[in-house]
Amino acid sequence: MIISNSNIAVVAYDAGAANHIFSWLKTGYIDIGKVHFCVAGPAAKICAQLFPDFVNNELEGVLNAASVLISGTGWMSS
Repeated sequence: MIISNSNIAVVAYDAGAANHIFSWLKTGYIDIGKVHFCVAGPAAKICAQLFPDFVNNELEGVLNAASVLISGTGWMSS
């Protein structure tokens, strides 16, 4: 998998998209050590439950360090 060796930014707020992204990360295909999170709202709560040692970073920092961005939104977001 090409992205498995990349620095990955995960950016999420809404629970729906976050659940999809986090369940994909939990499969083990991605080295979680290469994932840099910037999450807020419901996504932050879910992330803390699934990845207790995660560090929540500032958006600019995760984007600058990443070669890949995984993000999602909810149906009511604008």
